[in-house]
Amino acid sequence: MMKTFAACLAIALMTAAASASAQQQPVKPAAAAVPKAAGEDRYIGYYYPKPTATETFESTMQTIAGAERAQRIQFVTVVSQGTIQSAYRVP
Repeated sequence: MMKTFAACLAIALMTAAASASAQQQPVKPAAAAVPKAAGEDRYIGYYYPKPTATETFESTMQTIAGAERAQRIQFVTVVSQGTIQSAYRVP
């Protein structure tokens, strides 16, 4: 019985593979992609409409003189890791 089942399964797989290979269309070369501008979002017009206005956020927080970008990133990383590794949920 197992030999019959295995033979039927093999025949079914060979038939499916043969029909799938016969149905494949020749692969067409992809059209040359048009490079977009560095600031342009590729999802504009697909997921959401193109923005009509932009604004720049200006924080009211006082900045620390002499704080470089690397120092700010390090601060955020340390605080985030402390939050993740805490024994309780930090709000």
